[in-house]
Amino acid sequence: MKIDYREFGKKKIASIWLTNEEQQTETARVNVLTERLSQEGYITVIYRSGSKDLETYTKGLLRQNLSAT
Repeated sequence: MKIDYREFGKKKIASIWLTNEEQQTETARVNVLTERLSQEGYITVIYRSGSKDLETYTKGLLRQNLSAT
């Protein structure tokens, strides 16, 4: 799990990055952490790894974007 803390003026954002394995094993820990961060005034964003093939879907997205221009 990777956590990145940032402040933008008065806004505080905590980004939590989870692998596929961590999504299965760290649920309770993430819930506690999210609650604590909220009490400290952070907006929490959770990024979860996907289960699909990144290369295939990225190529498809790029092709779609190129054909739209």
